[in-house]
Amino acid sequence: MTNAAEAAVRIGYVMTHYPRHSQTFLFNEVATVADGATEIVPYSLNPPDPGDVELPDELSERDRTFYVKAQSPVRIAMAVLRTARRHPGRFVEALGVAVRFGGLDARLLAWTLFQLAEACVLVERVRDDGCRHLHAQFGGPTATVCLLVHLLDGDADRPISWSFTVHGYHEFTEEKQIHLPQKVRQASFVSGVSDHTRSQLMRISAPEVWERLHVARCGVDLDAFEFHPPAVRTGDGLRVLSVGRLSPEKGQHLLVDAAALLARRGRRDITMVFVGDGPSRSDLERRAAGLGDQVEFLGAKDLDEVRAELGRSDAFCLASFAEGIPISIMEAFAVGVPVVATDVGGVSELVVDGVTGRLVPPGSADALADALERLADDPDGAIEMTKAARRGVEERHDLTVTSTAMRALLRAAALDPVSSPD
Repeated sequence: MTNAAEAAVRIGYVMTHYPRHSQTFLFNEVATVADGATEIVPYSLNPPDPGDVELPDELSERDRTFYVKAQSPVRIAMAVLRTARRHPGRFVEALGVAVRFGGLDARLLAWTLFQLAEACVLVERVRDDGCRHLHAQFGGPTATVCLLVHLLDGDADRPISWSFTVHGYHEFTEEKQIHLPQKVRQASFVSGVSDHTRSQLMRISAPEVWERLHVARCGVDLDAFEFHPPAVRTGDGLRVLSVGRLSPEKGQHLLVDAAALLARRGRRDITMVFVGDGPSRSDLERRAAGLGDQVEFLGAKDLDEVRAELGRSDAFCLASFAEGIPISIMEAFAVGVPVVATDVGGVSELVVDGVTGRLVPPGSADALADALERLADDPDGAIEMTKAARRGVEERHDLTVTSTAMRALLRAAALDPVSSPD
C-alpha cells in the first residue's frame, strides 16, 4: 500500500529571495500550507542575503531550497540546449512570449531571455522533484518564470500547472511592464491578499476569468503574538510605533508633520518611533530636526526586535498612500496595540473606524494628529477597539485558517488544472 508521504501532492513555491526577514509571511505560509497530503517544495530565483539566514529554521529552509541563479553558467546553458532539443515547438512558443515581454527595450529583452533560461533550469528540476503545480509569490519575475515553465514542459500528459499571488500595489503600478493581464489570463488561478486586490485583478481582466480570481488572506501566527490586556498598556500620552521601509509611498513624512502639529498643540507626550530603513531616512531626519526626543529613528529590526518594540508601544500608526493589506497592522492587533491608519488599499478590511481602530483619509497630517490625540484621551475606547481588533484577526487572519484556504486552492489546481483561455 502507498504510504502518506508517497501519496502527497508536491507543489512548488517560487519566490525571488527565500528565506527573507522582511517576508516572514512567506516562511510561515510555506510551513503551514504543507500537511500530510500536501508537500511544499521551495524554489528561489536568488540566494538569500547572509543576514536573512541566521536561525536554525532559516538554515534548514535554505538547505532545502533550490536556487536558480546559484547554478553555474554552464549548467544553465546546457539546460537551455536540452530543453530546446527535447521540445523544440514548446521552446519556440516560450521564446516568443519572452520576446514579446521584452519588446523593443534591449535591456528588458535581455532580462526576459535570461528568465527563459531560468525557466529551462527550473522545468527540469521541478519534474525531477515530482511537483505537479507551481505557485509564484508576486506577479513579477517569479510569475514570468512560472508561465515559461508551463509553456516549456512537455514530459507529461499535461504541462505543469501554475498560479500566483498578488500582494501589493507595486504590481498594479507596474501592471503593463510586468504583463500582469496576460499572466492573469493564463494562470490556473490568481489569488489576491484582500478583496481590494481581487477587485484590481478584476479591473485588468475579462469577466470570463473572474471565477479564477480568489481572495487568499495573509495570516499571522497568533501563538507568536501574546495579547496583553489593553488596560495595562494605556497611560498618560502615547508611544506611537511605525514599522516599515522608509520610502515615499509609506507616508512617514506625514507622521513627522503630525508630531510637529501635536507639539504645537502642547502634546509632546505623544511621541513617534520609526522602525525601518530606506531611501527617505535622511530626509525624514532633517524634517524631524527641532522635535527632539518626540521623534526617534531606530533603524531596521528583525522580527523578534519588532515584537519587542510593539510590546513597548501604546499605539501603532501606518500613514501609507498605498497598501495591499498590511501584516504589520495584523501583528499590532494580535498583541493589543491600538491602530491608526490611512484608508488606502485593503486597510479598511482590517481597520473599521471606531470599532477596531482609527481610520483616517490619506495625505492629511492633521487627520493623523487628531486621531492620535483622540486615542491618547480615550483609553477606555482604545481598550474596546483592541479587543475587537484581536477578535477580527482570530476570525479572518489566523495563519492556520488562511493556510487551509490556500492549500485547498493549490490542491485543486494541482489535481484538476483549469484550461487557460486564449
